[in-house]
Amino acid sequence: MISFTSQIWRSVRPYLGAYKTAKCADFFVYGKRKPASVAVVPLLRRGKFLGALSMGSYDPQRFVDSMASDFIEHMCSVVGVCLENHLNLEMINRSSLIDTLTGVNNRHFLEQRLGEEIARAQRSIEPLCCLALDIDDFRQVNVNYGHQVGDQFLIAMRLFGNFTLDLGAHSRN
Repeated sequence: MISFTSQIWRSVRPYLGAYKTAKCADFFVYGKRKPASVAVVPLLRRGKFLGALSMGSYDPQRFVDSMASDFIEHMCSVVGVCLENHLNLEMINRSSLIDTLTGVNNRHFLEQRLGEEIARAQRSIEPLCCLALDIDDFRQVNVNYGHQVGDQFLIAMRLFGNFTLDLGAHSRN
């Protein structure tokens, strides 16, 4: 059975009409009183389904199938652009904190996180512990064996990060 969300996405058309528990319950989960009529409009961007905007009214004639929906659809296209921009910004922000070679947090992450942890320790009057490990003469690995071997060595070293506590973090400098 195809979900109502999938039907909205596949049809690329909004649903305007009476509230039906089988179709709309997932969109209107709060409150004991359910709307009499609803509009469920897909949020699409570049052909990708981002979600759905759900509106409900206690007036059974507020959202009806014969109603023009071009304004709501235009509004949802603007919301789709905003969502895509937000998702892209989050992806850029996240990638700026990750070392692309090892997939480990980078120095920028460490500086940000260390500041947060220092502030937390000061607020809670708790001790803060920081452990720094250095690979002695790592440059010699690159010189003697080449950068590909050096890269493989760094990738293997990320396994040390698996030993941090749940409350800890590790990064590559």
